[in-house]
Amino acid sequence: MKRRHINTTNMLKIVRDGAIAMPDIGDGRLIPVLIIDCDTRRDLFDMVMAHEDTPPGDVTVTWAKDFFSFNTKRVYLIIDFKKPVETEAIIEFDLEKYGGIADLIITARAFYFQPKESGARVIEGLTKPKILIEVPYGAKLDNWDSILHNMLVRKFRKQGASKKEAKTATQQHLKKWRSMALRESPTQKEDDDEGN
Repeated sequence: MKRRHINTTNMLKIVRDGAIAMPDIGDGRLIPVLIIDCDTRRDLFDMVMAHEDTPPGDVTVTWAKDFFSFNTKRVYLIIDFKKPVETEAIIEFDLEKYGGIADLIITARAFYFQPKESGARVIEGLTKPKILIEVPYGAKLDNWDSILHNMLVRKFRKQGASKKEAKTATQQHLKKWRSMALRESPTQKEDDDEGN
């Protein structure tokens, strides 16, 4: 498990999230969009503006938990930019609110980083500056499936489900969510059918 002390200074907050699918990116799969408040990190805002047409170079991305915390309700996406400026960004994910989008990032192996200035909603930022950041599958936490599963079970239990019902609901929820995340775009499906 990747665990480290998380520096909470200038922690980036998610303003809103969503996903978009484009035939020419990620084989038409859903790519999550994180709308981020960059008010305290103008260096990151400037990076997005400079790289709106091309992704930044030499980026390392890692999922982590805080080594000094027993809190399993939060995970962090740590982004180390090497070029054009060496800097670090840490995005906090409250799993009860953003567990699904975190799982979608792992499945899609990428996400769009959209400053709130490019739109407070995904649809508002479709043609505005944002950058695509690749997230290797190997960057995920070793026990991610267990973390997500346990969070969903707790959530369903809070809603009044029995332990057995919560486990069943969690399995169904994850199956449905992940099948939707892996869906192909109509264009990709047609291309694949023609090739068979």
